[in-house]
Amino acid sequence: MTVTLTQTGDKTAPAWLDDFRESVEKRVGGLITEEQFKGERLKYGIYAQRQLGYHLVRTKILAGRLSAPAFNALADAADRYGDGGVHLTSRHDAQFYYVKLESLPDILEALHQAGITTEGASGNTLRNMTHCDYSGACAKEIAEVAPLTEAVSRYFLGHPLSRGLPRKIKITFSGCSDDCASAFTEDLGFIAVKKTVNGVDKTGFRLLVGGGQGPVPRLGRQLEEFVEPERINRVILAILTLFNKYGPRANRSRARIKFYIESVGFEKFKQQYIEELNALGDVAPFNLPDLRPKAVTGETIHAKVPSGDLSSAQLRLIGELVSEHPGVEAKITKTCDLLFSGIPKSAEEKFKNELTFIGLLASKRDCGACVFACRGASSCSEGITNTQALSKEIWKLAVDTVGETEPGMTITADGCTNACVRHHTADVGLQGAAKRINGQLVPHYQFYIGGTPKGENPAFSVALLKVPAKRTPEALAYLLNLIKTERKQGETTRQLAERKGAGFFVKELSRFASVPTYEENPGFYRDYGMDHDFTLEDVRPGECAGAAQDMIDGYFTDARTCLLQAKVEFSDNGNGNTAAFVRKAVGNVARALLSSVGLNPPDGDDEAIRDFTTRFVARGLVSDERLKVLTSTGPGAPDMAALLKAGEGFLEEVYAASQKLSGKSAVAKEEAVPGVLDLSGVKCPFNYVKVKLALEGLSQGTKLSVILDDGSPIRNVPASLSNDGHKVVSIDAHEGGRFLLTVEKA
Repeated sequence: MTVTLTQTGDKTAPAWLDDFRESVEKRVGGLITEEQFKGERLKYGIYAQRQLGYHLVRTKILAGRLSAPAFNALADAADRYGDGGVHLTSRHDAQFYYVKLESLPDILEALHQAGITTEGASGNTLRNMTHCDYSGACAKEIAEVAPLTEAVSRYFLGHPLSRGLPRKIKITFSGCSDDCASAFTEDLGFIAVKKTVNGVDKTGFRLLVGGGQGPVPRLGRQLEEFVEPERINRVILAILTLFNKYGPRANRSRARIKFYIESVGFEKFKQQYIEELNALGDVAPFNLPDLRPKAVTGETIHAKVPSGDLSSAQLRLIGELVSEHPGVEAKITKTCDLLFSGIPKSAEEKFKNELTFIGLLASKRDCGACVFACRGASSCSEGITNTQALSKEIWKLAVDTVGETEPGMTITADGCTNACVRHHTADVGLQGAAKRINGQLVPHYQFYIGGTPKGENPAFSVALLKVPAKRTPEALAYLLNLIKTERKQGETTRQLAERKGAGFFVKELSRFASVPTYEENPGFYRDYGMDHDFTLEDVRPGECAGAAQDMIDGYFTDARTCLLQAKVEFSDNGNGNTAAFVRKAVGNVARALLSSVGLNPPDGDDEAIRDFTTRFVARGLVSDERLKVLTSTGPGAPDMAALLKAGEGFLEEVYAASQKLSGKSAVAKEEAVPGVLDLSGVKCPFNYVKVKLALEGLSQGTKLSVILDDGSPIRNVPASLSNDGHKVVSIDAHEGGRFLLTVEKA
């Protein structure tokens, strides 16, 4: 089996490196701003870290393949420029952390000399293409897609259409209908299929478009039934052209292909695609590899990497191991692990023992727990919770609980709603969240169950409830044992969740949801790996939109959880605490809509319902029919069944109203006051929402002046508005230590 480096063999420093080095020198010297430098660094896989002055550098490992020299090159770069290690990602990438600004050109040059690229690994680009992990080592595959993934990746490296897009595009390839690469959940997904033409079997690909995870997960839809392999580059070029031409750019949070399709309708998108495809004319072909499945030779070992982290010492030992076994191929998997294939049967046990010595866990395919997590707040500027520290707590726990011979179970932990490690399609998913309790923020994890990323009928997981971070490991262990106990022979976690119902799991996990007072246990108010009280003050400037949406979505999720608990209470105990849970649900629904118009909602349910009634019901924005049922007491109050029905109807009605709120709504118009919008004392992200609504009520090119407090408000709001496409005209000092922001409507 051929072992390749991840890029070309060209050792000549690329022309862009001198330009980038000059940009770094200007930034070091203060000649350009961070915002100006941001556009330069994102071209080459470089993100600003949460820690000021440090950067994350993401490599683009083509098809995930790593040779022995590549492992050593990663180790050298980690020691010389980073923190002595790398983190493997779900897109076959390896990431460095704590790289200083002045070292950025040097690490890029060192990686390039080793044949490893970072170009297009971040920003609004065609991201690293992925494929099913067992490509080339799977008896079921119709096409061997790993070489195809690498060939298509090389074709688009540096292609002008692969960058400067409205937003990023992710592509994956699956070798058969099992769809182990999860093509339904990517912007573009290719699934190998067979078709008989004039009595001859042809191999091609089913094309799916518009999938994605993140805060609003979507499953892709079929755009073409059969794409001939030699047309793959044309198909991608047509979609890139279409997206570049029509894709929205003003609102980054809605600038993905899935949202564009929803805005114009699938049929119109398909028509635009056909038009662009026909208009392409002649295009340069790509180097199409042989797709015929090879006879599977040798053994394959899935080596689980705890937390996805490898030290430089481990990288060098893996490099030695691979070099000692010519013909063995190593690649990064979509589960942030390593896969070794082509191992001679006689060397299998020795290979496993070596992996164990290195600190990895050799695993059978589709057996045991597969635990992977993003780095979260340990370094990511968008992370809410420290998933890196949590993953170290739960990794061995999960592996031991599930057992090595049990059916495979994926457990993923995301530090925010971006879903980088795909909690929406995990058997058990965890998503970092913040809840304000007794006036203080407490780190939590939203539990999900039953995601199914593979096969003809993929499905997203079902939200359960939020558990405090400090109780998440014991809650996870309890849930995993519960799944093992309740699951029937041959039943998947998804099937179990559907059979038992989400309410069953919510009830079982509710014992872990309580939070002691700060005086009783201040540790609950600190995240894993942190020595200070939990805060969101250091979340990336400019991410107000995401924080606001996360908060609103969180209230709606909590409301649904309360209604699930009410249903369980009603079915198990008659009336029981049904009314109390419904009341909590109504309070959370009220807080969600109040937050959507920039109001900081009160913690108390009664107060939230009162403000909601004044703000929305009294003005006719939401009907009062169901709310009357939900708030009536004494004689004539509804029975519990009617109360539950009213609660569910109220949630869906208000959720629909929240989706419709825009600059044309009565609420938005009220915020669009002339003159200066004084937001003194208004905290993030509520200040951002108020400015956003005010701008939506203005015509394009109109300027709005806003008074903002020092600190997070003046740091975050202008950057967020800039991300939305508006122009920040000026920021001037204002009386009382505040600032006057002037912004022009896009």
